[in-house]
Amino acid sequence: FENGPLTTITFEKRADGSCDFAYTGNYAFANTSLTSITFPKSYTGCSTGTSVASYVFYNCSSLTSITYEEDGVLRGIGTYALAGTGITSITIPYSINTVALGNYAFNNCANLTSVVWQKNPLGKTSKATLGEGVFSGCTALKHIVLAKTVTPNNSAFKGLDADTVVYFDSLGSPTADWLGKKYLENCAVKLVWGWSEDMGFMKADGTFEGNA
Repeated sequence: FENGPLTTITFEKRADGSCDFAYTGNYAFANTSLTSITFPKSYTGCSTGTSVASYVFYNCSSLTSITYEEDGVLRGIGTYALAGTGITSITIPYSINTVALGNYAFNNCANLTSVVWQKNPLGKTSKATLGEGVFSGCTALKHIVLAKTVTPNNSAFKGLDADTVVYFDSLGSPTADWLGKKYLENCAVKLVWGWSEDMGFMKADGTFEGNA
């Protein structure tokens, strides 16, 4: 379908709501005119694993809505998978666990304002990693809500300025995964762990800007 005039996709389902659709390959819908898509919970991503394939929606500038059905099995989002799309917000499924948001997965999503990492029904949070520059070029991005168990790679927030605030769904001190890393390279984002007027925002060295 790459570079085609495709605008809509419908996944046929059985009476019980199940669907055979499982995966797409790299570049499958790149540069098409898709406007929205909802993946069935049976969707695993691509034929080589359980991640959205690399470049699958690359440069789909008309694509403004992506939804994954609840209780799915998706485990990751590949390199440049959603780069250049027109999405304004996205909820990362809680099923993404132990894999990653790939390098530059949301690169140049200029209309993206909100990213929220979903909690599962039991309140548990998934453990996954953020790729390099995963949100680079997302100039309108105002807030990112992450599970505390998500860990960064170097330059994870590359290019984001102080208008972007990263919140964590658990209060308390940063885990060791967030200390001593270079994930704040080339960015000016603020991190909120246990915000208070006395403490302020956490800085790259693990101290808070309100401390002496």
